[in-house]
Amino acid sequence: MHSFTIVHRAPSPEFSDAVPYVVANIRLAEGAHLMSTLVNCPPQDARIGMPVMVRYLHIEEASLPVFEPIK
Repeated sequence: MHSFTIVHRAPSPEFSDAVPYVVANIRLAEGAHLMSTLVNCPPQDARIGMPVMVRYLHIEEASLPVFEPIK
């Protein structure tokens, strides 16, 4: 994880149950950066340099990449 921010205020009512959550800039092994959400990690445990792995969040007909810490 290259950088991150913790969202405390929902951008819309649909996200009100999700706050606080982590939005992270993930540096992929290939060198590209991807902005995504960090899941399965309490916001206070997020750290720059934390190794993460991709997971997919299935919403209706779409699959969104999210990341979780490697334990």
